[in-house]
Amino acid sequence: NQRAGGSGLFNLGADASIAMRTAALAERAQSHPRVRLRTSTMAAGYFADHWIPLVDADRITKMRARSMIIAQGVFEQPAVFRNNDLPGVMLASAAQRLVYRFAVKPCERAVVLAANSDGYQAALDLVAHGVRVSTIVDLRPAGEPTELRERVAKQSINVLQGYGVVEAVDAGNRLSGVMIAPLDAKGELDAARRALIECDGLLMSVGWAPAAQLLYQAGMRSRFDEAIQQFVPDLLPGGVFACGRVNGVHAFTDRLTDGERAGASAAHALGLVASSVRAVRRDTTARSHPYPIFAHPKGKNFVDFDEDLQLRDFFDAAQEGFDNIELLKRFTTVGMGPSQGKHSNMNAIRILARIRGLPI
Repeated sequence: NQRAGGSGLFNLGADASIAMRTAALAERAQSHPRVRLRTSTMAAGYFADHWIPLVDADRITKMRARSMIIAQGVFEQPAVFRNNDLPGVMLASAAQRLVYRFAVKPCERAVVLAANSDGYQAALDLVAHGVRVSTIVDLRPAGEPTELRERVAKQSINVLQGYGVVEAVDAGNRLSGVMIAPLDAKGELDAARRALIECDGLLMSVGWAPAAQLLYQAGMRSRFDEAIQQFVPDLLPGGVFACGRVNGVHAFTDRLTDGERAGASAAHALGLVASSVRAVRRDTTARSHPYPIFAHPKGKNFVDFDEDLQLRDFFDAAQEGFDNIELLKRFTTVGMGPSQGKHSNMNAIRILARIRGLPI
């Protein structure tokens, strides 16, 4: 990124103190005499003995460290429903970036499809910047358990708990509304009770996938945490540490604490401090929905936007016997486009698990 701070500068829930605390941390790092802060720089891969090429616009810097912390966060994941590729349908974090990074109003009238606290935060961010948010469509039957529910209610935003999206309404290659319906006990849409909400923006906040590529290259073993519905580090190689959302810690203050824990642990590994710090407890409520994927008889419910793969393509692959995740990838080409599966692989895994009746 061009500036340090990541989501601490745009995933705010209209709470300016988060951005202020993030900016203050970045300033401390920038001015510290023993810290070099490299922005607009990509860590291009992890090689033997903690060797990482740092690539910027002008050069590659060969960096080798005895202790390394990965805090690369997560990729937001789209929901799958009919016409989810229409202009006007976007990830909630994309809308927040437009607002806070570029002062761009993403739409005039928005509906938020949510399955976590982040969706409610995005709704509050949009309202604070002049976007009318009429409705939060919450996939969870019980809705939002935190104080964000009351903050949203004070903004006169209607919340529909236990509802999903049947389709985005196409008005000449642009979004004009969203068709919603309640979910039954099995998580299936009751299309007979569908209703239309007019809007020109549909924001999706239904889940995350860890940006763990460097951790995997370093030799990390991960496990799937059912509680938060995310892959998290299970066993890290010596000298490698993870913190923040890539570590399954999502709340802002918890991420700060997890960063302190990782920093102290990395220093302890070098013998610079006497003792390490206990790990921060990961979230106990899911930040990702177990199956934000909805079939439609007319299709156009895209799982991989790079490869134009629809939900039916995955059922066809499994029916033809390509029902192993690696074979599914080669039959459908999921994850082979420019994004390399960053927005599609997790949904592909969920779909195949559902088809085969297996846990992820």
